[in-house]
Amino acid sequence: MITAKNSNVQASALLMLGLASAGNASAASLSYVLDQSGSMADNVGYLQVTISDGTDGAIDFAVRLLDPLREAAGDRFGIQKFSFNIAPGATAEPVDVTGLPDGWRATNGGSLGGFGRFDVALKGNGANRVDELTFSIADIASDVLTDYVSLSTGHVAGDHAFFAARAYGMDVAKSGRRQASFAGSAPASAVPLPATIWLLGSALGLLGSFGRRWASQRPIVAGRRA
Repeated sequence: MITAKNSNVQASALLMLGLASAGNASAASLSYVLDQSGSMADNVGYLQVTISDGTDGAIDFAVRLLDPLREAAGDRFGIQKFSFNIAPGATAEPVDVTGLPDGWRATNGGSLGGFGRFDVALKGNGANRVDELTFSIADIASDVLTDYVSLSTGHVAGDHAFFAARAYGMDVAKSGRRQASFAGSAPASAVPLPATIWLLGSALGLLGSFGRRWASQRPIVAGRRA
C-alpha cells in the first residue's frame, strides 16, 4: 500500500531526478546517504548509494563506504549485506539483479538492522566483503531510477528507509561490536546549486515574460484591462 509519506518521498525523488536530468547532459543519477545506524551515532554519512542510467537500458547501483565508516575499519572489513525496495507497480525481482561480486547472491528481502522490511536482499560472506558494491538491474522494460526509491515497510523504531546495509569487520571500541547496520533516505547530491538556480531563474523569467506579454495584449475596458 502506498502511504502518504511514501508518496511524498517518491515525489521528492522525482523532483530530484528532474533537476539532475535537466542540469546535466550525461546520464541521470540519484544519490542517497545512509546516515542512520543501529549501534553507532546517527546523522553521520556512513555509506552512499548512487543509482544511475546504465547501458542498454540497465539501471546501475553503486554502494560505497564514506570516510566516517572507513575510519572504523578493522580486519576483513567491508560491506556484506545490502537491501533495497521496489516501488509499488514496478516489475523488477531479485532474479533481475546482475553483475554482483563473486560469491554474492540476490534473494527476496526481509528485515535488516531494525530499519523495516526490504524487497530485495543482496548477501556476500566473510570472504567476499567489499569496499564498494556494484550491480545492475537489467532487461526490465521502461523502468526508471525512481522504481528503486521506495520506503521500507513494517514496524521500525525510527524512520523507514530507502536502503539498508550491514558492514562487518568493525573496530569500534565503544560498542565492542564487529558489525553494524546502516540505513537512510537522505539525498546526497543533486545538480550543482548554481545550475539549479539558473534553470529555476530561467523558467521563472519565461513565465514572467509570457505573463507580461499576455497582459499587454488584453484590451482595455472602462479604464482597466479586460
